[in-house]
Amino acid sequence: MHAPEATRLAPVPRVLALLTLTWALAGCPVGTASADACAYASTGPDGSYAVAVAGGSWPTPPPCPAPTPPPCPEPKPTPTPSPKPTPRPSPTPVTYPPYHVQSTGAAAPNRTSPVTYVLLIAVPAIIAVAAFRAR
Repeated sequence: MHAPEATRLAPVPRVLALLTLTWALAGCPVGTASADACAYASTGPDGSYAVAVAGGSWPTPPPCPAPTPPPCPEPKPTPTPSPKPTPRPSPTPVTYPPYHVQSTGAAAPNRTSPVTYVLLIAVPAIIAVAAFRAR
């Protein structure tokens, strides 16, 4: 009887897992996010300008002038509607062509079964699980 061989690389994943857990719990840089940049743009009758500041003190944007309301347009007279002719019924009744049901046709010969598609996905997955299982 042969005993299973001891692997020399078995401790490596355990050490990597321990280092990752330690880094995630204690070694991650922790701090509050702060916004220390400001930017605004302004367009007006004097032209347009943009301001961008990075750092602690931000300039206050200039006050916006009050907009002047546009002048009201003068109302136009509404035209009087012209009388429309009344529709008259057509002298002959409307006829439609006869309705014929479309045939759906038979299934294509030698088509691939849905079970084949399921097996194409499931069998490699089952083989992979069996090959990579812990021993």
